[in-house]
Order: sequence, then structure tokens, then C-alpha cells
Amino acid sequence: MNKIKMFARRFFSSGMGIIVLGLLMAGGAGAATTISIASQTVSSGGNVTVPIIANNITNVSAYSVSLTYNKAIVIVDSVKAADLGVPSSTINNATGVTKMWIFTRNSLSGNVTLANVVLRAVGTSGTSALTITVTALSNDTGLPILTGVSSGTFIIAPGTTISIASQTVSPGGNVTVPIIANNITNLGAYTVSLTYNPAVVVVDSVVAVNFDAASSINNITGVTVISGYNTTPQTGNITLANVNLRAVGSIEQTSQLNLGVTTLINEAPTTISALINNGSFGIARLAITATRPNRTGTVIPTTNISTNISTYVIFTVTEGPNSVSGATVNVTQNGSPVATGDDTDILGQVNLTVTAPTNDTVNVTASMVGYTNGTTVLEAKGDLIGEGNVTINDALLIAQYTVGSKTLTPTQLILGDVKGTGGKPTIADALLIAQYTVDLIPDPTTP
Repeated sequence: MNKIKMFARRFFSSGMGIIVLGLLMAGGAGAATTISIASQTVSSGGNVTVPIIANNITNVSAYSVSLTYNKAIVIVDSVKAADLGVPSSTINNATGVTKMWIFTRNSLSGNVTLANVVLRAVGTSGTSALTITVTALSNDTGLPILTGVSSGTFIIAPGTTISIASQTVSPGGNVTVPIIANNITNLGAYTVSLTYNPAVVVVDSVVAVNFDAASSINNITGVTVISGYNTTPQTGNITLANVNLRAVGSIEQTSQLNLGVTTLINEAPTTISALINNGSFGIARLAITATRPNRTGTVIPTTNISTNISTYVIFTVTEGPNSVSGATVNVTQNGSPVATGDDTDILGQVNLTVTAPTNDTVNVTASMVGYTNGTTVLEAKGDLIGEGNVTINDALLIAQYTVGSKTLTPTQLILGDVKGTGGKPTIADALLIAQYTVDLIPDPTTP
């Protein structure tokens, strides 16, 4: 017994550990013996028992190894008995390191399983290295065994999900949305529920796809239950049913689309595990804003343009906090286009040149399927007299107004505020118009 204790102290003391580690490094990967862990592929939430094996080893009786892994992808649930017995272990999933060691009177040769490690996938997808580090490996006489290391990887494969996509519609609008079983194998039957806010959205109908199905729609409680079966098991990305949703709420109201799975079985029948991907339903209206570069090149909000002067305007379309790509922006005055309409880019923006021939309000509309139109207006300014152009006569009229020799109509008060301060015209507005008429500035309403 004393001999055994001396043997253990010899190979697991810190000093001998350093000696053994040096020998392991000196042995290199070309050594006949290897310590290995095989790569694993597991569905999200699944677990697997994977052996750590000493391959082509002679008379192994003691070892100390560690397994390092990405704790966001995989953790160790336990370390179980193997060929040399039950190893001691410390599992630290906070750092992603599990240590295992054993000392025994017995020795084994060949391909020897040192430990069986139970791994569990904790991420939804991704890959982690399974890195083996050997700090001690000895035979029954206490001599170190030279070894190489063959580490593995842990892959979380796409698991089965039951999903419904988020939807956005205009008030009173409807949309057909599928409930899909993704990455499923041999699906034979299911029962799922869809829960929603019936003050915002209701289910008009359910159409079976790939299955013989029945449904119960209760728009009072906001719960629709669907059951289906198929005597031919379905594999892949399978649509369970198409649900026809209709908006009954007001603009900017939203509802969750929450799925529940009561039954999901294969042909055995055995339960199929699945994750749930819920969606949402929104009643949306586009918003549109106008900006223009000022004289220093900075883009700032403004709704002023000059009458009958080509004006570069940047329109931005949003829905809530999100930019909307692909919305069509049209600009009209008195029902006629005053710019060539175009669609917003990936940033939700479109740049248009607007030329308003009269002083009348310019109407801007953003439209897109599934949304209520967004609108704004631009004010054509500067032509107080109504000559069809901004002239020096407009500057003179404002100057006369500022000294009380002329009065302005309510409409002229608006048209004369070319600076866009929201107040009455001032001598600064007259100066801007005068500068424009002698080509000192390109546009009196440039912010």
C-alpha cells in the first residue's frame, strides 16, 4: 500500500507533473500512442456520451487529462466510468475546463477508454473545439508514456423547429402565413396551437398542407388549434398549415403570434423534440421625412423648397424604428408629378429632384404592399407675387413689409418665410431672395 501511495505522489506531485509534461512535449505527435476524443454532432439541447481513448497504449495505469471547450456551445454534465474504473474529476463549466485523473494498481494495453464524458449542447448552433491536454500518463512501473493528442470538435446541428414568421399588414388587410416544421424527420402527426391578441388580429381560416388536418378557431379567446396526420411520414422543411390572418386593430398595434406544440410524433409513434420560433403581427403605417443638404453640406430636416426651382431632396421612409427598403416615393402638386418617383434603397432612402411650378403644397407619398401609405408635404416658397418664379420683386415686397409700407396676405406670410423659421418674413428672407436672383446662391430656401 505504501508503494502505491509513493507511486501516486511520484506522478501527481507538481514536480513530476512538470517532468512528465516535458516528456510529452518531447514525444511529439509522431508517437504511436495517442489520446483522442472524437468529434460529435448534436441537435440543440441534446447530449451525447463521448469516450476519451488512449490508442495503442501499453500497460497504462495512471493518467491526468483535461478537456477544454466553448461553454457557450457545450458543457460537461458528468464524467463516467471507463476501462480503468471511475475517474476523479472536476467539472468547471464556468471556464469551460473539465479535469479527469485516475491511479490504479491495474494496467491495460491496446485501445483503452480512459473516461466517458457526457456532453450537452447549450447553444442553438455553432462549433466548439474539444481540446485534450495530457498532464500525466504512466505505466504500471511508474514510467511516463509518450503520447500524441488528437482533439475533436463539437457541432450543434440545426435541430427541428416549429415556426411562424412575423407579418406586417395595413389596417383591415390580410395575409396567409405558413406554420412550418423545419428540419424534421418522419413526421406522422401533430397538434399545434396559435395564440394571438384578437383585438389586433383574427384567424379567418386554416388550410391544411401536406396533412389531413382539422382546426378549431376561437377569435374570442385568441386561440386556434390545428391537428394533422399523414400516413406517409414527412421529412425536411414541411408546411403544416397555412393560416389566414386579418388585421382588426388600429395602426401601429401589434400582437405576438405564439405557437404551442401539444403533439409532434413520428410513425413509431415517438415524440419529436422541437424548438419554437414565434412571430409577431403588426398593423403598420409608413412614415416619410424630407431632408436637404445645407450650405455646409450637412443634411438637415426641412420641408421648404423654392417655387419653380429644381430642388434636391432626400426622402427617408420608416416604419417605427426601422428603415423600409423598397417603398415607392411619389411627389405631386395638384395631382401632377413634380419629380420622377423611385424606390427607397437598403437605408430606406431615395434622392429626388423636385420642381414645383406653383406655390401650391407639394404632396409626398410613400407606398408599399402590406403598409398604410406614409405622407408628408413640402411647401413651395419665395414667389409671393405669383409670377411663377422667384424674382427680385418678391425680395422688394418683403423689404417693404418689414418697414410697414406693405401688408402681406396670410399666404404671402408663409411664402415669404424662405428661411423656414416658422415666423413672419424678415429682411433676412428678402436678402436670400435677392442673392438668388443675382446667382450668388442656388436656392433661397437652401437651409
